[in-house]
Amino acid sequence: MYPLAGTALLAALLALGGALVGNAIFRAEWSKQFLVRQHDNGFLRLFHRAAKEFRMVSITLTSKKVYIGYVLSIPNLSPEEQFVGLLPVVSGYRDKDTLRLVITTNYGPAIHAGVVPAHDFEVTLALASIESASLFDPNAFPLFDSDPARDHPETPSVTPHLLAPPPVEN
Repeated sequence: MYPLAGTALLAALLALGGALVGNAIFRAEWSKQFLVRQHDNGFLRLFHRAAKEFRMVSITLTSKKVYIGYVLSIPNLSPEEQFVGLLPVVSGYRDKDTLRLVITTNYGPAIHAGVVPAHDFEVTLALASIESASLFDPNAFPLFDSDPARDHPETPSVTPHLLAPPPVEN
């Protein structure tokens, strides 16, 4: 009745079997990392790494505003999603003359107070507004800025274990 029905059925079964085998071999995390390496703009790779390793990042915006914190939501490769969500630990700005980091706000006490859930402090940043980003190690920071209070005595300190890394939403 249908001359190629057997061939079509075999092709469908082979496609289904191939998809199942492929998914078993190539896990979702590996596939995501492969796509990020192939199509990212540098920021995506950094944010994926920071989220995977529960590391803090330092983000400087084009306005010279700086956020240091944990990546909560990672942008994917679709053009509509060009934002990153960050749980800030501290924020501040870069001095206009020296570009030295001046920390003005410590979010730790407010987050630890527990009045609102920690994720309510999430800051969403457009990738287009980010001038630079890097991993941030609060233990190494004092080695590069031996006396952050020298120019700005009101500067809060950066405490190494201010916040535990939050769970990441993918």
